[in-house]
Amino acid sequence: MSLATEILDELDKTLTLADAEQEYKDYITEHIENVKKVWDVVKTIDNKWIQNNLEQLEENIKHHDESKWSDEEFEAYRKKYYPVDDEERTHADADFEPAWNHHYTNNKHHWQYWTCSDGDLDATKHNDERIDNDVMVAYIEMLCDWGAMSIKFGNRPDEWYKSNKDNMTLWTNEQKELEKILKEYCKKLD
Repeated sequence: MSLATEILDELDKTLTLADAEQEYKDYITEHIENVKKVWDVVKTIDNKWIQNNLEQLEENIKHHDESKWSDEEFEAYRKKYYPVDDEERTHADADFEPAWNHHYTNNKHHWQYWTCSDGDLDATKHNDERIDNDVMVAYIEMLCDWGAMSIKFGNRPDEWYKSNKDNMTLWTNEQKELEKILKEYCKKLD
């Protein structure tokens, strides 16, 4: 028996549904608090997209990831990341797919929101000839999301972005602005 299997077996014995739900609730709360911490730094960056949209960004941060509490997402996410038994673990991915789809289609701070089902950018949501304010606000919140995950996992958002950007489909002009803001944010981390 592998060490991972032994650990999972031990978790099965000790993790009740109530424990699992509480751990996931704690995770969501911690994540949202980390998004707010990152925002507290990001909003000090001298950038016109941030400064011209402070009110909207404050509102977005205040409501960040609220959909994770919804019936469409909560239980599927909990089963994926905090399963209580082998059955939940086995079916977690199938249950998670619709929840993930619900999440990114209802949260503009995920780059997938801005794409079609084929993965291409959705031209009905934006004209790429100029920078769109709505997209920039979403991308700035996305940066705060990355920063929050970096706090959780002890890495840097610029390093994470560098290793993942080729797997993302981003609007070109907004991506350039996002990269500038990300660079400024990471300077503040140094």
